[in-house]
Amino acid sequence: MSQNNSARAKRNGKAELLDRPALAGALMRQEKGDEKRSWQKLTYELTVYTFQIDFAGHVSNIVYVQWMEIGRLLLLKAIGRPVERFVESGTAPVLVETAITYKKPLRLGDTVSAEVWISELTKASAWMEFRFYNGAGELAASGRQRGIFIDLKSGRPKRFSDPDRALFTHYVISDQSVPSHRRVLTRRFSRSQI
Repeated sequence: MSQNNSARAKRNGKAELLDRPALAGALMRQEKGDEKRSWQKLTYELTVYTFQIDFAGHVSNIVYVQWMEIGRLLLLKAIGRPVERFVESGTAPVLVETAITYKKPLRLGDTVSAEVWISELTKASAWMEFRFYNGAGELAASGRQRGIFIDLKSGRPKRFSDPDRALFTHYVISDQSVPSHRRVLTRRFSRSQI
C-alpha cells in the first residue's frame, strides 16, 4: 500500500480503495456472473495508555486480549446485534479458545490500528481473526479466537439460528473466498464509535 493511500484513508476517515487487502478495513466484492458477494473487515483505532505497559516497557500481552474484546463487541454492533440484545434474548457469546502471535512490540505513544473478521462460521461456532498494526503499518501481532453462543438458562451451547447466521456472513473471509487480486474498500471505526 502506498503511503499516500494510507494517509488519505486515515485523513478522510471514509471508505477508500487500498492496494493491500491485508491492511483493509474492508468491503470486498467479487462478481460471479450476475451474483455479487461482499466481505468486510472492521478496522478500529486503539490508544496505548501508561497502565497497559508491562515491566519490559511494551504493551502487556493481556491488553491484546482486551483489544480483541473491543473488536468482538464492534463486530456484534456492526451486524446490528450488540451484545446487550443477545443477552436480552437469553443468549450470550462465550470464548472457548484464544491464540496470539506477537511480532513487534507496541510501546507507549504508538498508534495502533486493529482489524477483525470471521474466518470460519459453522452452525455452532465462529473463528475470529485479529491483526494489530503499529503506526508505520507493520504487523505487531495477530490473533484468533473461537466463540460460541450459550443459552443463559441452561449454560449449554446454542446453535446459530439461520437469521443470526445470515447477519455474520458479510464478515466471513476465508482463504478460499478472497481472491488475492481483488481490491478492498476500507471501513473504519473512529474512537468515538468504540
